[in-house]
Amino acid sequence: MKRSNLKQHFIAAMLVTGLLLSSIVIGKQKQDIELPPARFHGRIVNYQDGDSLRVLLQRNSLTPTVGSYELAGWLNFYTKVKNDGTFEFELPISPEPSRLHIDVVRRGLDGKQKYLQDGAVEYIIESGDDIKMEIEVDEKDREFSISFSGRGAPKYTCTYLTSHKFFQWDPVVGNFITDAELNKAGEGMLSPIVKGAYDKRYFGAMHILDSMKALISPLVYDVIRADAYGQVYSSMLATYDVFFERAFFFEPGESNVSEDIKALLPHFLDTLNLPPLPALTGKTADNFALSTFFKNFLIGQQIYRLRAQGKEKFDCLELENQLLNIPMTSFLRDKVLAMFLLTPTFTLYTSLNQRSMDECWDEGIKQIKTPYIRSYVQANNVVHRGRAAYNFELSDPSDKKVRLSDFKGKVVLMDTWFTGCGGCIRFHKRFEQEIYPSFRKDTNFIVVSICSDKDKNSWIKSMQSDKYTNAAYVNLYTNGLGDDAPVLLHYKANMAPFILIIGKDGKIHSRIYDNSSSDIIRDIKDALSKS
Repeated sequence: MKRSNLKQHFIAAMLVTGLLLSSIVIGKQKQDIELPPARFHGRIVNYQDGDSLRVLLQRNSLTPTVGSYELAGWLNFYTKVKNDGTFEFELPISPEPSRLHIDVVRRGLDGKQKYLQDGAVEYIIESGDDIKMEIEVDEKDREFSISFSGRGAPKYTCTYLTSHKFFQWDPVVGNFITDAELNKAGEGMLSPIVKGAYDKRYFGAMHILDSMKALISPLVYDVIRADAYGQVYSSMLATYDVFFERAFFFEPGESNVSEDIKALLPHFLDTLNLPPLPALTGKTADNFALSTFFKNFLIGQQIYRLRAQGKEKFDCLELENQLLNIPMTSFLRDKVLAMFLLTPTFTLYTSLNQRSMDECWDEGIKQIKTPYIRSYVQANNVVHRGRAAYNFELSDPSDKKVRLSDFKGKVVLMDTWFTGCGGCIRFHKRFEQEIYPSFRKDTNFIVVSICSDKDKNSWIKSMQSDKYTNAAYVNLYTNGLGDDAPVLLHYKANMAPFILIIGKDGKIHSRIYDNSSSDIIRDIKDALSKS
């Protein structure tokens, strides 16, 4: 089950605390430069006791866009806010422009911390920036506004203003994706009004960007333009996918989309006449490569082309080959491939097993020519067959510490879940009925069930319900850390259930995606057969 609208936003999860070496390659040019940090200071105007800032820094534009629960490839730290509401911090700078996201962390009336956002805004930071920020939280403690001044401020102001324009929700679109409109045989969804609503957001952002063009560098202009284009039209394609879903993938009788409308869909995306862009084979494309939103768009565009052809799932290599066929600079291509390989949410659309995923990884890495990008992708392939599994340490119901290494010499099926996860319930039911009976008496096979609930009582109650797990399993808890538990961060387990088969040697044997029960049984037997 997805924890958020993963299809809509294409964002993936977890935290990688390691930083790239200072010697990196930008395009074809190697740079070994120690650059001065960027400095930030300011105040929260309506400060409340206990407020702090969460600062997220992405140094390589290889990983997904920031999201409320997904921090893949983002350096994540907290900075203290003084009693007078003031704060200050510095950020290290690499030769390639980095991206910054800020959340205000405030304690709610229930005593729990909550993260207040100004949208999924990703600021471009460069060496020498000296930025003063005035932050004001709204009356309902849901979001905040920022004003900027100081050296480098125009690009922050421009990013803030354009982002709030292209992230803006248009109720016109909302009206068109209601069941009432979807049931009108498709005419509503295919109306030019839908595309027009997204065009309004994009051109509104471009109007702001063009008005500030003289105040920012050409590189910053290109990246913000790519952000606007990527975010707006990724969202538009995801909106159309709501219709593709109904047209092709609903059960017979649940959709009344006419056959005439269905016949239009395979070529529908080609008729949209999206705003023109500079050639992706030119210099501007290397600047566009620094936009995570734009790379998401290029990948999503190929996914939705396949979906519009009536393909609910498709082979990972088929999608990868579609990407490789797009004419673009080698630097942009390498960045796109890295984004594709490092973003687990894209697997929602692919028919995966460990073999096909390994083949996709191997072929993708072979195609990446930029050395630091290839090295980064290889280092972050944590679920490749043969990789050492993460040696977690978690608590069982009696608070006894349990480690993966305690089960060395046995095959472990590691299943992660959370209360309310429908997919987790469905997998457990299928596992109990169709898979576990074949191994119930095998002492060399262990099921480790890990719950990511933050509340221990919630875990205990769900465990006892038998909907998610079985008392015969090794039941473990992430000690209140939820998705921030080291084992989940290591695997970038951004959706549940996340399931691995770990061999007797403590190495990854395979990951379970949407495999059939017979495939899972075969994988477990194969792992058991190895010494």
